[in-house]
Amino acid sequence: LLKLSQLYDINCLLFIYRCLYSNKLNSYKDKMFRNTDFHNCNTRNNSDYRLPGSRLKKIRQSYFYKGTELWNKINQTEIPYKPNQSFKSNLAYFKRSIKKKIISNLLFNDTN
Repeated sequence: LLKLSQLYDINCLLFIYRCLYSNKLNSYKDKMFRNTDFHNCNTRNNSDYRLPGSRLKKIRQSYFYKGTELWNKINQTEIPYKPNQSFKSNLAYFKRSIKKKIISNLLFNDTN
């Protein structure tokens, strides 16, 4: 069984996956910027998404902020998306793979 914090992490990642690969959450997708959108320097984090302003604790605890933060921790080559398959099957596969990694503690360590 998963802990509540692990379920929250999975749902945050699924939210970001839906933002990036579905056409239904365009308002959130438009708020997602990569570091390369702000500078042309070849840094190790240039493919990461920029976190929204985090002055308030309420923002740092939101799905969008937490999901973006967790998304940047995932190895980008491991994110499955096959354009020839339906979005629903891609999402289910992504959910299964993330859940396995969280259970086996490969993705990120639970600090809560």
